[in-house]
Amino acid sequence: MRRFLFCSLLFALAACASDEPFAPEDPSLATEIADAKADGAFGVEEIALGDSATGEAGGSAFSLFAIDLNEGDEFTVELSATAGDLNPAGYLYFGTDSYQRPASYDVGDQAVTLNYVASRSGLFHIVVKAYREQGTGSFSLATACTGGPCAGISNDPIARASTCIMDAAECSLLALPDYGGRVGAARARSIFEGCLADGPCNGVCDGDNAETCDRIIDELPALADTRETCHGELIACFDACREIEGYYTAETLEDSAAGACFDGYNGNCLDYMNRHTECGGDELVASSTNACEALCDSSEGAFDEGPFDGCYDGCSDTKADNRAYIDELSIELGEFFDIEDYNDLFPVTDEYVPAAILAAARSWASDNAEEGWTLEVREGETIEIRESGNKILGWILILDDVPDDNPPLFDGAGYNLYLDGDGDAVHATRWEG
Repeated sequence: MRRFLFCSLLFALAACASDEPFAPEDPSLATEIADAKADGAFGVEEIALGDSATGEAGGSAFSLFAIDLNEGDEFTVELSATAGDLNPAGYLYFGTDSYQRPASYDVGDQAVTLNYVASRSGLFHIVVKAYREQGTGSFSLATACTGGPCAGISNDPIARASTCIMDAAECSLLALPDYGGRVGAARARSIFEGCLADGPCNGVCDGDNAETCDRIIDELPALADTRETCHGELIACFDACREIEGYYTAETLEDSAAGACFDGYNGNCLDYMNRHTECGGDELVASSTNACEALCDSSEGAFDEGPFDGCYDGCSDTKADNRAYIDELSIELGEFFDIEDYNDLFPVTDEYVPAAILAAARSWASDNAEEGWTLEVREGETIEIRESGNKILGWILILDDVPDDNPPLFDGAGYNLYLDGDGDAVHATRWEG
């Protein structure tokens, strides 16, 4: 049974009869809470949102839990009897004396779930006792964040709108592959609006914010025709851009991530994605140092004071991390490898291999061919190394070692050549036969 708290006092008195297993009236426990907190007679257990706990209650005895909340936190407190004839009842107080009624509640068999929106920031106390001091037994308590600041959604209307819109943009990108490129204007709007979270995100695309949302929706049909790895590059830029947003106080939605990530000062994320060779551009190779620095321009540089020197410095660390991962993978795979056994290996056709990478492989082959032999890049068998299925870290190209006199019974030999985004050879494994 679900009971919402919008009834008048007269209606409440009629609806909440004496046999009701819970009703949200203030039980006037301020004095008892203060005494318990002062002398520790009942003990005060400290919990955080998402925590669970257990306790006992019966008659006038209760269990007390302290929890730190931010104004606007949306959360639930779920109470269930685990032994005895207890009907557990929960009551929320700010500090020790200011009672807060639940926004709504659900009653079950010896159980109740209370739904709250924190009225202010600070230390609250949850009191669990037997409803109307009848029954006794043990109980379990579980808390969960359902929205607001505890879910990363700010109380500030601009920050909240930016979070909701960017969440919906990333959600839309992840949904696009399900449609196989069949995304027009109407479907794009349906996908985006379906991704907007209910509750705190209701209405964020109304009024003056509509233009920001429409700009993202208008991009979805074209994005539906791009590779998923391109979506990965775009999401990586979104995430970096959104992280920088926290250092600024946006006065308008256009100054927030929802605006700056798409139309920033020194760069933007769509431009960053489109400049990649695998996304139709002719400038950036995935996981290269240039691409890393372009990401700095398009994320930190989306805001008026960026990018910062530290971002560029981190690109050398990223290159080192990628090379270490590729080197470890190459040692594990050795001469032979089964692509189906590795989630980060993806065969690709030559059209998706950047020209700079092919040129680097051919240059390495030329430099490492022995006298009387020619190393050639085998076409159509390039493998992308991707992290988590979308971000490209490097490539594996197969090189055939062909004797100049080409004897008919030659069984074949060559290398598996592992390259990073800059076209530098990380490892080369010799194979024969």
